[in-house]
Amino acid sequence: MANECITCSHLSLHKEGKAKSPISTHGTVLSFTAIRPLSKGHLYISTFRHINDARETTDQEWADILPVLKESISKIDKVYHPLGYRITIPTGKLANQNQPFHFFCRFAPKYKKYWGNVSVPTSLKKPSLAPPERSKEIEKALQPNSKKVIAEKSKIVAKFNNNSELMIDTSGEKIIANTIIYTKSKLPNDINTIDEETWAEIGAMLKELMKKMEDADVAHDFKIEFCFGKEVAKINREEAGVSSADSLYSDSEFIVTLFPQYGVERWYKFKNRPIKDGKVFGTMENERIAEKLNNPEEYNKIWGKKSTPSLRGHEEAATSRTKTLSSETSERERESLWKQPALFSICEWIIDRIRYLLIIQQKE
Repeated sequence: MANECITCSHLSLHKEGKAKSPISTHGTVLSFTAIRPLSKGHLYISTFRHINDARETTDQEWADILPVLKESISKIDKVYHPLGYRITIPTGKLANQNQPFHFFCRFAPKYKKYWGNVSVPTSLKKPSLAPPERSKEIEKALQPNSKKVIAEKSKIVAKFNNNSELMIDTSGEKIIANTIIYTKSKLPNDINTIDEETWAEIGAMLKELMKKMEDADVAHDFKIEFCFGKEVAKINREEAGVSSADSLYSDSEFIVTLFPQYGVERWYKFKNRPIKDGKVFGTMENERIAEKLNNPEEYNKIWGKKSTPSLRGHEEAATSRTKTLSSETSERERESLWKQPALFSICEWIIDRIRYLLIIQQKE
């Protein structure tokens, strides 16, 4: 299976030094720029070992994600200065995981409202394929107490939630229930405040909760989501149309949310692109982003201090997600919403490449 995995093929190029997109490596894990970035600095985090999803990570692999997150955020903050970050870990086919399966974490910087990775308003979501009674079945499987607390560890608490106002995410599926993990010490929404012990407990708790739901046969696919940056947390809620944005998560600023996924009719299509000589056909902007994050001074010498990889087409495509979910939008219009900005991005890429060749020629 590993030999057929596009992610493994990509990671082998990183090991051989042929890929141009790695950002941070720590032990068993690395981050690299996304092939089809939704915003400047959009990264993926993957394990070198071929595993299906987060449920199969070892304690060491989960621990190695934290320093990679911290170093990646530090590099992006230095160069692009986003408001914060939205991070998702799809777990299973119905969570829109990559195929063939290989654990990855989607890591998207957020710069402004309605751009990049956008929260989908509940009014635009399609009904879940889960039966109506599934919320009660999940509650029965998790067995929360009268205060909705499912379990506690020394530094974290997990709570059951079936309040629709608290279910803020980027999927097109109406969420029937979820689990919120927060820290007892009410940590600020800052990556640098998360220590190794807290991170390890979060990983262990997530695995326990997913196993309980799987054992009870109430869910087998999940999405893990969290964000860094208080402004981003507020924007996420506003995009979702939540009115009481400031008081929803009063227990702690930093939270991790676990969503059971049951699937809806997909409103976009994605095809893997072949890898050749360390490059993935489709877009090369991920290479330029990696150049700027890893060597900002050298990048500025070649491209100029104010130059930045253009992702306008990709950002517009990501922003058009809410439109594509509308029941009033035809299939042809949905295709157009994705193709137009993608064509714009390709034209910008061609112009950038011509400019790059001219700059190199002048230097020679």
